[in-house]
Amino acid sequence: YPNVAILADEIYERLVYTEGGKCPSFAAMPNMFHRTMTVNGFSKAYAMTGMRLGYMAAPARLAKAATTVQSQITSCAGSISQAAGVAAL
Repeated sequence: YPNVAILADEIYERLVYTEGGKCPSFAAMPNMFHRTMTVNGFSKAYAMTGMRLGYMAAPARLAKAATTVQSQITSCAGSISQAAGVAAL
């Protein structure tokens, strides 16, 4: 299915319980980068439960389409969550 877009939820990518282990990214797989939308957030990796701060990485054409939908159904993240995200990074 080479024309199917992929939505990869990688919120648990940093929670790996083996020494030196890594969580493979779907977008890093061969021929997948151009059609993968990766969503992630801060709550799991940075113990920010309840902050509801997330992000998406995607090719421009997919990001533009997602922005159009998102702008009609949500507002922005709260200022406290934004400041906590900056501090986490």
